[in-house]
Amino acid sequence: MIKCTLVKGLLNNEIFLTNINDEKYTEFIKNHKHGNMMQAIEWSHIKNTWGAIRVAVADENDNIIAAVQILTRQGLWYAPRGPILDYTNTELLNFFLTNLKKFAKDKGAKMVKLDIPTAIKDEKLAVFKDVEVDREHNNLIKVFKDNGYKHKGFSLDMSSTIQPRFNTVTKLEQEVPDLFPKDTRRLIRDAEKKFVEVRRCGKENLDDFLFALACTEKRKNISLRGREYFENLLDTFGDNALLYISYINVEKAVKECHSRKEAIEDEIEALGEKSPKKKRTLLEQVAGIEKLIVLFDSLEIEDKSKDQVISAAITIAYGNHAEIIYAGMNEDFAKLPAQYKVFSDTMKKAQEMGVKEVSMGGIEGDLNDSLLGFKSKFAPNIVEYYGEFDLVISHIFNLMYNYGLPLRRKVLKLIKR
Repeated sequence: MIKCTLVKGLLNNEIFLTNINDEKYTEFIKNHKHGNMMQAIEWSHIKNTWGAIRVAVADENDNIIAAVQILTRQGLWYAPRGPILDYTNTELLNFFLTNLKKFAKDKGAKMVKLDIPTAIKDEKLAVFKDVEVDREHNNLIKVFKDNGYKHKGFSLDMSSTIQPRFNTVTKLEQEVPDLFPKDTRRLIRDAEKKFVEVRRCGKENLDDFLFALACTEKRKNISLRGREYFENLLDTFGDNALLYISYINVEKAVKECHSRKEAIEDEIEALGEKSPKKKRTLLEQVAGIEKLIVLFDSLEIEDKSKDQVISAAITIAYGNHAEIIYAGMNEDFAKLPAQYKVFSDTMKKAQEMGVKEVSMGGIEGDLNDSLLGFKSKFAPNIVEYYGEFDLVISHIFNLMYNYGLPLRRKVLKLIKR
């Protein structure tokens, strides 16, 4: 690594680095508890219309102990979910911020925006609102303030920050799906009973994913990403990109329904007047199968012999953290709990890869979010991040960014994932 010492003597011979070996950087990010996909080198390849700068602090043994990847464009330096370091180590944080400030000024940055990856509050959904934290006398905010950074506040509106401050995160502290509530495990089993098949897919199934995404776009009247973006995502992250899609073959499902129904009716007939309790259970099963047959028959599908796409999700697993970044669903099959199995299978694979937590994405800070009902089925914590800290180097740029020209909206549109 090429070493550039900007400040000496604050720590035990630690050195600020402005040119880092990619392998050492990646090893540090993947193994740190705060490591995440947006601090991966691969993420800079996804955000390929931006520049990327990586700086770090190394100890006396040449081991990286703090690092950040910063996306740069038009004077803005932005670190999504970074820097990666121990935020309880105030001395290290001060050293890092002091050096980063000088380096940014030397390189002509006009504003440095850090969206740090540590949480001010991390609690189970059921108790999140009841847990109080001290926001007025916060030591971490004071450290940033002392280094010239302004905290942008604890906004509740998801659109107020580039990355959402509030996220639903499932901690994989038990085996998947055992850690989910009983009702969720039942829905996963129901998906299997209703002939839903979930597969891990690659680029060859990208059209199916895009179809599911288009269904969601149409339903919510939103516009997300195109094919080129997702091809790049799958190519760049390789095995760390998890694409799961649920399918059903309606023709086969209907045949199997009739077969099951006939078998159960034969069993009922054989019972005669015996075992009334078992007979009621079997009759309920027949009624359930008949509802499925009605559902399948009502679907306006051109060719029911072909596999139909129900739902899909794409996830990036990186180090200890994974994030489900896009998901879609075909509303024609809303009565099939396919997406529960998609999420479960995704989390199970992530767990096998060594991931410790899976984020299902952002929500509104008041918790009045339309997707929270679904996400709550996966035993999530609500993780409230500190949000953004701005180091203003050019006050004119800051004025333009926050109040003047529509530069801010353009930047947000480019950078949001």
